[in-house]
Amino acid sequence: GYWGNCPEQWVSVRTESAAPVGSVPAWLHITSSRDPEVRNVVVYWKELPPKDQNGDITDYTVTVASRSRDGQLSPNSDRTFPVPGDQRYLNLSALGLQLQADTSYTVKVFASNEKGRSQDTVLLLPQEGN
Repeated sequence: GYWGNCPEQWVSVRTESAAPVGSVPAWLHITSSRDPEVRNVVVYWKELPPKDQNGDITDYTVTVASRSRDGQLSPNSDRTFPVPGDQRYLNLSALGLQLQADTSYTVKVFASNEKGRSQDTVLLLPQEGN
């Protein structure tokens, strides 16, 4: 046949790595805890599409910060958690982080490779009752 006459050749192409592009698809799973004043929160994310990774993803970083009543980030409230590149979730409650029901939070997730990091994915955890 037509394709049967073509010699079999393989070409391997390697491109220079760069920082990941885009943002990590992420979401929050929130459940109530034994303490009605505290919420259990797990952050989940999907792997960046291969075309956006620009190299091997070495780790993900999750940052949690509380917000004041006027919506501004509270000073010195950031908690940062590095996560291995093959992991796709972080249970904030299991780490001892008590996310108060009467406080809103910003949760950020980004992926890193040897050349840099992706854009932040920003998730908002609103205060309960609002």
